[in-house]
Amino acid sequence: MINPVVASRVTFELVGQVNNEDLATCPHLPFFDMQIVFRFCVDPIDRKQDITITNTCSQLWELSTEDLLKLAKENTPRLIPAKITSLADILEDETAPIVYVLRSSRCSYGATSLLDDGAVASFADSLRSNLIIIPASVHECFIFPSGGIAIDVLKRSIDEANRSLLAPTEYLSDSVFLFSRSSNKLQLIP
Repeated sequence: MINPVVASRVTFELVGQVNNEDLATCPHLPFFDMQIVFRFCVDPIDRKQDITITNTCSQLWELSTEDLLKLAKENTPRLIPAKITSLADILEDETAPIVYVLRSSRCSYGATSLLDDGAVASFADSLRSNLIIIPASVHECFIFPSGGIAIDVLKRSIDEANRSLLAPTEYLSDSVFLFSRSSNKLQLIP
């Protein structure tokens, strides 16, 4: 039987699969061109205190990767909730374009909030729009209401930013995604 403290503290994070040597030592699952890894949340405010769940931990706790995923889906929104803010509010600039930033309450490793189906679906419903989502780094995603956005321009911008602005450990993805309100699913835009 799993320790209830462990069960209540398993969370997940999205990380890039490129240049990530840690994946060999910990349970992980693919999520499009990214990877889901698992953490033991010591402090919901300070990620630095969290512990990466290694293969050894999962074996000692007798938790499969699927068990970890189930626990993390329950715990992460509760312990580290998603937060969506307009870029205009963040920059305190009303002339900023209509872009929203998806991150966690911690702000670090906030792109994990992309895994919070409820938060993304609620936001899409509030805008009455499908969403274009760009994983900008491991820390945040940019969200645009769909329509009127040149996807090819977004893809070029992402590629350029990922190559020139991000440290390799912050790189997450070069992909652009669509969240569909009708299917309530995230899908890759080719």
